[in-house]
Amino acid sequence: MNYTNREVVRRLKQYDMFLNSLELTNDDLQRERICDQLDKIEKQILLETNTEYEEEYMTLLSEEPKLFSEEKARLRNIISLIEDRKKYLEDRKLKHKRITGSLVELTTFLGEDKLLDFKNRLRIIEKYEDNKVKQEKIIKEMKSLDIKISEASRNVKANTRLNESLENKMIKKIDNVLEELNLYSLVDQRSDITKKQESLKYALDMAKDNLKSARSLGDSSYIIECDSLLSEVTIEYSKYNEELNILKLIDIYDKMTSSYEELLTKREKIDEIFKNIDESELYKRLYDELSKQYNTIKLEQRDIETYEKLKEERETMNKILYDIDEENNSKEFKLVLSELIRNEDRIKEERVRLAKRNEYNERQKRIAEEQKIEAARVRRQKLIEEARLKEQLASTERLKKLQDETVISPINEEEKEEVKKPIPNPLKNKTFDNLDLDNDFDTDELFGKTKIVPNKVDNLVKKEPIIEENKEEMPLWEPPVEPKKEIREEPIRKEIPDRVSDLPRVSDFVPKEAPKEIPKEEVKDLFKEEDNKVELNIEDKKEEKSKKSGSIYDLLENNKNIIWKSTGTSDNINKSTIPVIGNNNLKPEILGSSKVDDLAFPDMNKKEGEILWKETM
Repeated sequence: MNYTNREVVRRLKQYDMFLNSLELTNDDLQRERICDQLDKIEKQILLETNTEYEEEYMTLLSEEPKLFSEEKARLRNIISLIEDRKKYLEDRKLKHKRITGSLVELTTFLGEDKLLDFKNRLRIIEKYEDNKVKQEKIIKEMKSLDIKISEASRNVKANTRLNESLENKMIKKIDNVLEELNLYSLVDQRSDITKKQESLKYALDMAKDNLKSARSLGDSSYIIECDSLLSEVTIEYSKYNEELNILKLIDIYDKMTSSYEELLTKREKIDEIFKNIDESELYKRLYDELSKQYNTIKLEQRDIETYEKLKEERETMNKILYDIDEENNSKEFKLVLSELIRNEDRIKEERVRLAKRNEYNERQKRIAEEQKIEAARVRRQKLIEEARLKEQLASTERLKKLQDETVISPINEEEKEEVKKPIPNPLKNKTFDNLDLDNDFDTDELFGKTKIVPNKVDNLVKKEPIIEENKEEMPLWEPPVEPKKEIREEPIRKEIPDRVSDLPRVSDFVPKEAPKEIPKEEVKDLFKEEDNKVELNIEDKKEEKSKKSGSIYDLLENNKNIIWKSTGTSDNINKSTIPVIGNNNLKPEILGSSKVDDLAFPDMNKKEGEILWKETM
């Protein structure tokens, strides 16, 4: 701390002035008076600096920090202020004593007695923050450790299942081999085998001692005799020792184990038993496989050790966390930190709320901007659509106006009415029985200046290829055929029957101006049979197939639905007969479900009439 008060600065200058005077004088009385003045000035300096110190101390002490960082900074400043004051007083005391020889000091100053409390409070806050950081780090490590423990646990469980499988396989294998080799019978001879094995073991030890004594004597006959005896005893001992080991195997191989240690111990004993009977058939059949299983089980010990090590590490971390939690919740920590923790939590909540509020405001601003952009886009789209609609209407008006200007022969209103008026059907409300056949029958009235043909049945009439003939031999009734404009193929009739020789030709019904040709895809067969129409009453389809109709007149003559009636206009019967439809259900056009009484020929100025006329041609 730097003392910059005016009074302090003035006192310090006075002290330096008297100090210079003291160095210049040699008079003892004068020096004594100067030292007294220095003592008084030193006291004034200490008092003035103390006043300035106390003001600074009280300022720091009166602060009310709300966060840990603010409290730590305040405590550090207070501690530094007290320690600086203490050092300043000590330095002034020693310096003045060295100059004057007298001791001038302040016995105490404000805050000196609370220095340890401030340090302890700062230590607790720093420790709490360190504990928090350490706690978070340990928790993060424990999460990673839990994953490793889970993997190790899965490995241990998998090894346990594998061990169970290996145990079952081993028990079954040993049981089968023991059964095949009939070794279970040794169980009944256990006592005899044990006694003989023990006696032979004693005999074997004696034979070894005898051989050792014979070798020490150096007598070759004794050596040979002892050696042969030792061989015989060894063979007998090996036999009974093998049987005894088999009995031990029978006792141990099917015992159940509850832990890995028990299983490993059991496998070690079994492996040792097999090593003692390495010359037996049982060893040859089982040892290789059992040895592999034993090595596999030994390798599993690494997984178990890893699992146990990870568990111990986690327990250590749990203990550390528990100690940290206990320390943070201790009475000493709570006394210092309770208020700070509440303030810290409250400020954090306020910061979170403020961040959420700012985020919400930003989101609302973005939404408002997007809505403005969308509204502008909708307005532009609407203007574009309105402009497009106006352009379409203007284009339509221009086309309509151009069409009205380019009409060559406009139709009068009267002609339009005549065109719209349908041709009356002369057969309406009539049947074949009430027809007046004595009067002249106007075919133009019946057919409407067209030539009608019966319904075409493709499966009954067999088409024949068109035969090209000279124009001189073409009959007069055959209309001229325009090249490349044929729509239907009609076979050419070579001969005309006498009874229809006087019928009007087709050319008589052809109008002067032929209608425009209808595209092929628009031509409809008005006489094609549909599902809702009445089928033709044909008695013998096979006879109709055999007849080769050359033209429309053959169809009229051979069709059972056509009746030839006299018109009474001539004495010659053949010349005064016309074809009449005898079947009321035979429809000359597509009728759908309408009645025969409502029959009417189509308007020739419409599309249906053009199709009928074209079919007639």
